[in-house]
Amino acid sequence: MNNNYWNLLNHLPSNQVKSIVTPLVLRLDKRSCDNLLKEILKEKKEDDEKKYLMQKERAAERNKLAFRHNERINLAN
Repeated sequence: MNNNYWNLLNHLPSNQVKSIVTPLVLRLDKRSCDNLLKEILKEKKEDDEKKYLMQKERAAERNKLAFRHNERINLAN
């Protein structure tokens, strides 16, 4: 149905389109797009923070393992 609606709008004369797509409709559409973008960016930021935390935890674990390894080597000498 949505495609049919847009196809219909594409074939209407511009004065009829202006009567359907009013400034209010455009403002609401912009607000909707802004909200979608805001949520997408928020989700991306949360994902980036999770990835950073995982990298930090992995680095800490690697350092811990390397420290233990070096301790064992020193004890063996």
